[in-house]
Amino acid sequence: MKFHNAIEKANQEGRQGLIIYVVPNYPDPSQFENILSQLDAANFVSIIETTIPTSDGFSNHANNTIKRAHIEACRYTAAIPLRRPTTPALCVLYKGTVEKSSFEQVLIDNKGAWEGLILEWSEENEAPYVETANRHGMELVQCVGPWMSEQRVQEILSLAIPKPLVYLMSAPLTGAELFSNAELKKCIETTKSICPSAKIAAGFGIRSAEDIKTLSVIAGLDAVIIGTAFLETMGRGPQDVAEYLSSLETALIR
Repeated sequence: MKFHNAIEKANQEGRQGLIIYVVPNYPDPSQFENILSQLDAANFVSIIETTIPTSDGFSNHANNTIKRAHIEACRYTAAIPLRRPTTPALCVLYKGTVEKSSFEQVLIDNKGAWEGLILEWSEENEAPYVETANRHGMELVQCVGPWMSEQRVQEILSLAIPKPLVYLMSAPLTGAELFSNAELKKCIETTKSICPSAKIAAGFGIRSAEDIKTLSVIAGLDAVIIGTAFLETMGRGPQDVAEYLSSLETALIR
């Protein structure tokens, strides 16, 4: 429940939670360490969404920005810093990584690096992955989207832990245009009617403080996730990251 508690803390302080996605060693190990330190120091960042860099095995959720960041990071084969930051860490796990060994072996090899993970690809039945993750003391975050039926959402949430973090896909794919507030609101209402204890974080298509403000009026939305836009900012260096984070902080206040 560490993810739930991190978002709950932000909500109790009058803010939406903020989850930021990074690719370790991007744009290079030195700059990444600087950026990770900035994220650790920003008390308005609730969760750091990390990954294991891979050069293949991307689903259609991954856009060119994400693929490029991974491929750039793979140039640095030594000292990939998968250490646990002060802020809870959520790993986005790509199929290419799992296919090189196994899901369980990835968890064993990275014990202590994250509090939980999310599958980047669509898996019809995540139950075996959930069982393995639970056995290793990790939360496997479940994903829902506005196009799903209530029955499908119920099936997905039946796999969630008590007091889960639920990932609401707020656009058709990473970096795409957001669904309407009405569509997202309906999905949130369905999710919370099935699992009232869930903390819901919207991700995909959120790029700016303006997007955060647009989504902040949706009842039941507890947090936002920024991925592509943050990777683009990382590519410009730590100073741009500092300015970008500063622009987001005020927008999170409810």
